Order: sequence, then C-alpha cells, then structure tokens
Amino acid sequence: MKSLVSFVAYGQGKKRNECPVPRKSRIRAQESFCRSNPEETGDDQRWQCSWEGWRARLDDPSMPWWGWTSLERFWVDANFLTGTFAPELVTRWPHLRALDLHVNELTGTIPKELGSLQNLTKLTLKFNHFGGRLDIEALMSPGLVDVHLEGNRGLTGCLPRIMPGVQRSKGRWLNVKVFGTGIKRCVESRPQQELEGTLDDEHVGGARDHDEGGYRDTANRQRYSEL
Repeated sequence: MKSLVSFVAYGQGKKRNECPVPRKSRIRAQESFCRSNPEETGDDQRWQCSWEGWRARLDDPSMPWWGWTSLERFWVDANFLTGTFAPELVTRWPHLRALDLHVNELTGTIPKELGSLQNLTKLTLKFNHFGGRLDIEALMSPGLVDVHLEGNRGLTGCLPRIMPGVQRSKGRWLNVKVFGTGIKRCVESRPQQELEGTLDDEHVGGARDHDEGGYRDTANRQRYSEL
C-alpha cells in the first residue's frame, strides 16, 4: 500500500431523508448523534448518523494511511473522522496534491507543516471543529490555489490581502474562503508591491461568501444526539 496514490471515501454509511431522532430529544452530544450536511438544503438535505457511518481517528498511528508515503489525493469528506490533524501525518505525505477533510468532526489546530507540501494545490477543511490561531505558514505551499476553511468557528487570526513570499505564476490567485470563522483580514503596513502572491479579498472575513460561495455558517449545521 506504500505505492497508493489516491484514496477517496466520501460519505460512507447510510444517508437518511430526515433526522431519525424525535425533535424533543434533539440535543448536542459527542458520542452518538445525527448530522445534516451544511452544504445541502431543502429537498437535497440528507442526514447521517454516527452509529451508521465511518468512525475513525485521523491521528491514530495504527491507521493504514500513515504508511501511504506516495499519496497524492486524500478525500474523506462527509464521514465521522475525529481527533486532531497531527503534523507528523503531513510529513508522511510529501507528494500530496489535494486534501479534502470537510464535514467531519476534527478538532485542534491546523498544522503549519501543511505549508511545506510542495505539490499541494487544494486544501478543504471546512465544517469541522478546528480552532486556535491560524498560522499563515500553513498556506505557504507554492502551488496552492484553493483553501476552504468555512464553518470552523474556533479559528482566529488574520490573513493579508497579499500573501508574503509565495512565488506564483502570472494570474494565479490564492482563493481562501473563511466564512463562518473568526479569521479577518490583517491591517497591512508594507507596500503591496513588496509582496508576492494573492489572497481573494472577497472571502476574507466572510463578507460576501454567503451569497457567492453558496455555503452556510456552521451555526446552521444541525447535530442531534441518539435517543
């Protein structure tokens, strides 16, 4: 399995058209709960329950992905992965190009080691429970184009309109979406021409992402316990 290049396991387990827990019993819980996908609304909304889905700890060193040293794509969105994003796991994937962990139950901080990945182009961590101050070094991969952090309400810090020290080809913008987080745009004092790389201003602080990106604040994400 060391030669595995791509692993995709989206939304494992049963999906329901409605929450199976009676309304009067719907309370937030950690172990057994049902969850609606914040990207689905109306007739498209589906429910997942933790006791019917894929549950694992991302940071568990006994999991097989710790040995996938040739991995380029890891997409495990819409599952029930818990734990933290261990910095050591990033170093195990030196060839990673696309990482998608959105709509899981991950906690802790976003490791700055992500910025050391030379081939990373897309980073999707939205709608988890990441928190703490975002280290800008996590976004310094030279080929990074799209970053989705929406709905991680505990994330704080600021991002500059222009990303420092990132060499990018002409016309390539770093699009960072942060709606539903505590991340704001930094007050910049250095002349703009001294910095290289770009950050999509419309998505810093979530000013217009609600209308243009189609994503909802994590406050609208419903999470209910089992009876």
